[in-house]
Amino acid sequence: MNTKMKINHDIIQKRSVLKRMKQWRNERNIIKYFLNRFEWHSYPRLSVVRAYPIHIDIEPTSYCQLQCPMCFRQHRKVEKQGHMSFDLFKKIIDEIEGKVYSIKFTGRGEPLLNKELPRFIEYVKGKKFGEVALITNGQLLTESLMHTFIDSGLDRIAFSIDGLKKQYESIRYPMRYEEIYAIVKTLYNLRKSREASKPIIRIQSVHTSIEDENEFLKRWNPIVDDILFLFYKDYALRTYNDKQARYACPLLYQRMMIHWDGTIPMCVNDEYEETILGDVNTKSIQAVWKGSCYHQARLVHRKGLRDKVYANCSKCALHREGHGKSFWGEEKIIRDTLCNEALC
Repeated sequence: MNTKMKINHDIIQKRSVLKRMKQWRNERNIIKYFLNRFEWHSYPRLSVVRAYPIHIDIEPTSYCQLQCPMCFRQHRKVEKQGHMSFDLFKKIIDEIEGKVYSIKFTGRGEPLLNKELPRFIEYVKGKKFGEVALITNGQLLTESLMHTFIDSGLDRIAFSIDGLKKQYESIRYPMRYEEIYAIVKTLYNLRKSREASKPIIRIQSVHTSIEDENEFLKRWNPIVDDILFLFYKDYALRTYNDKQARYACPLLYQRMMIHWDGTIPMCVNDEYEETILGDVNTKSIQAVWKGSCYHQARLVHRKGLRDKVYANCSKCALHREGHGKSFWGEEKIIRDTLCNEALC
């Protein structure tokens, strides 16, 4: 059976070669970094499943204070909402330290709304991870938190900033453009004054919001290390996932999302938990990752049946027509493996 395994490149890098080389130099361990990149791109194509995910996304909270028009939250309410407890976070970190390359604080909400987040990041200080990162809209980032992030060794902080001036304010209301610019600049200057190299500061913006790319880059390049333009995702429920019927998703070999209450959805794009593959409150992360539910999901994808078996996959915004771009080695021939296990 002919099945496509596409390693998605859903971003457009706007950093210079010089900045890219500087970031490589600032990696905790450059050899482990490049090994991580090899695993990320090759393991899905080779159907290799590590003992643990390569990367884990941790959702500190499912709440968000903004109502951005391009967000999935505008189309359907997240029914179960809350903040992750420190005890649950500690349980996750204690199991995966030294076994998972990177973690990122992200998810369906704004991480800074969880008052325990500084404690989370401080707990990770000195732990055996290749990268610890955070994605934020930036509104709640105070100077005190900036010091905490620098002291704790947070590797990367990414700000979601869409467009310039009025365009940004129409999307990120009630935030103001000059307000977020001042916040990012303060972090940049504070890091510089303390002679620190981290956190690496990234700006990420949905590419459809960029009306004047040159002006955007001119404005932000002097105070950030990295700029990414993200491909637009259509989250409208009426839009069916009609791209690549024989598509086998690489995320099942690369990363795991853990929501605030410990539930593990199919992937980072299963925002409404239509397919729950496990719960860290009752099972270890390794037991879930290597368990029957994940195994069955991988087989279903390799057989080209993902959109027929899993509701969340049929509606996944990541793989719709027109989103992302092709990458070398996209075509992969996989044997049609039969499985007698019941679907989870």
